[in-house]
Order: sequence, then C-alpha cells, then structure tokens
Amino acid sequence: MFSRIFLSIAILFSFSACKLGFEENENPKDKSEYSGPSEGAWWLLSFSGDTNGYDLKKYSSASSSIVVYTVSGQFERLDNGFVRFNVSTSTDNAGIGEFIGGIELGENAFVLYPFESGADELIPLVEKADCPSSDINGTGLFMENTADASSTSVRWVGPFLYSISGKTANLTKGFALDDAFTKSDAENINSATCSDGISLNTGGDHFFASDSAIVEVGKNGNNYRRLFSLPSRILNAINSADGNYAGLLKDFGSPSDETYALAECTNGACEIYKINGIEGSKGNSSYTLRFNQELNHDDVPGLITGTLTDNQTTPIGQAGNVLCSVNSALSNGNSSKQLLHCNAQSPTTNSSLLNMIFIEQ
Repeated sequence: MFSRIFLSIAILFSFSACKLGFEENENPKDKSEYSGPSEGAWWLLSFSGDTNGYDLKKYSSASSSIVVYTVSGQFERLDNGFVRFNVSTSTDNAGIGEFIGGIELGENAFVLYPFESGADELIPLVEKADCPSSDINGTGLFMENTADASSTSVRWVGPFLYSISGKTANLTKGFALDDAFTKSDAENINSATCSDGISLNTGGDHFFASDSAIVEVGKNGNNYRRLFSLPSRILNAINSADGNYAGLLKDFGSPSDETYALAECTNGACEIYKINGIEGSKGNSSYTLRFNQELNHDDVPGLITGTLTDNQTTPIGQAGNVLCSVNSALSNGNSSKQLLHCNAQSPTTNSSLLNMIFIEQ
C-alpha cells in the first residue's frame, strides 16, 4: 500500500514539474556574451548559463562604459524556430514590452527583432569573446544602404576576409543586384586593431567572433552601413537548401516593412510567409524565392543567384533579383542547421533593398 502511495506521489510530482515548465532548462544556453550595433547604439547580451537567464544592456557606443538601460529575464527557444527573451525587469522605464523576439544562428550569432519605440533596424549580435586567433572567412551582406539596388556599381554581397596579420577587414570582391549581378573589385575597410572582440574605428566599429563579424562602414552619427558576415560552405546540390525555416525580413521598399517570417524550400524554390507576431500562423505565400541552377556563384562558397517575386502586392508578380548565401551545415553545438541569408531588390521597388535571414527550424 505504501509503495503504491509513494508511486502515485512521484507520478503526480513529475506531471506537475512538466506543467510548471521545469523542462525548459533541459537545453540551457551556455554562459556567454554577444554584442553588436544598431540604431547608432551598442548592445551587449549576456547569458548566465544553467537557468537561461539573460541581461541585455544598451550603451550609447562600444567605447562607452555608461549603460543606458538593462533588460533582464528568461531566454526561451520556441518550437517554431524563433527565440523569445521574456522580460522580467527593465531599468529606466525602457518600456520594452513583455518580450523581445529573434532567431539564434547556431553558436555564431543572434538577430533580434527591433523592439524600441520607433526602431526599425534588425539587431545582429555576434559572440563576444577574445579577438580572432586566425583569419575570418565568410560571406558578408550589407544590411542597409540608401544606394540604388538596381545600380551596377553598388556592392551588396561578397566574400568577407578579416586578416589578423594585417588587421584589415574587406570584401575581396562584391556583387550588385542588377540583372547581371555585376562583379566589382574589393572594398577595403578601415584598419582594425582588435581588443576584447571589438575594434573601435572612427569610420565605424567592428565586432568579431571566431568566424563571424559585424562591421560598420562609413559611420557618421546614425548614418552607416552594417556588413554582417557569417560562415560559408560550398554548396554541392540545389536541394541542400531544402527545409523549413524561421527568420526575419526587412524590406526598405514601399511600404517599408520589417517582419517575422517562415519559409518552406523544396528543389530550388522557397515559399516565404510573413507572419503576424512571433507565434503567428501562415496564411498565403507572401513571396516566392527561386534559385538559379548555378551553384557557388563566381566561386563564392554557398552563393546562389535568383529572383524574389511578390505574391500579394498589386499588381501581383512584381519581382527583384536576389543573392543568397546558403550554409547547409551551420554549427549548432553537437549538430548543425541550415542558414539562408539573402539580399534582394525589393520586388515592388527595385531601387530599394530587401534583406532577409532564415535559420532551419
């Protein structure tokens, strides 16, 4: 009799633990830090480890020691592929809301959805640790630029190299988004002496992880371009991009828009669905992304050209050119996930940029 009562209590406790959310820490985020720029400020994201607690601090710049405000709470991975930073406290009446949403790019980076009042920039953050011990090679995409996306002379995507010997960062070549995806010469960026994972430069600060980087270019107050480089990998087949993804999308066209999105990719074509909020459901397809059959464009690992078609804005079928960096095996601890990072002409306004980044669910 006693054993049956004890077993019943044990089962009841186990059930209660699941209902209370004790299972949330089965895969906690390791103790770590991530940092990056957005809206002219610098952000530092810190994880405590074990309990999935986090602090997100805003600074006026990477060279400042004064914290504008701090947001704290619990980090959560959602089943649909997004991550949610539940807000427990925020200083200085920051008015952040109940949570901050985003995506986790393996062990390399996070991208946060803009959460401050009036903010419209996606917030990329790379792991903040020691400065790189070897060169960083990846594919870099500019996350914003007021230049004409239909021009043949504007670099939007290219292979990125940070040289530890020369302390320099550059695109070794660049590609435009015109019909020919015109190639241009290297774009050299300020010399960069690194300390504690960050290089402070008058023309824009640089943020380095072991294999990723965020580089501000031509900074003048809040006016600058951010180059976001992530690891690249040779693509052996077009269906290597097949899968279901969660991501964030920023359209600088008319009307300007930033949104959560889901994508379903099969045999070189992706249906992209804008969703209403971080846990929104799919409706009709918002865009169709079609890859050209050429793999590793101009010998850049994982780079594919294609077209992005708008399926909802009248007149239906407006399209723009797109360049995507596909990494079929981005490191995710003991496993890997597929990454899709693209710059496109906004289908409704080809002179404007559309930037999107997706991670496998």
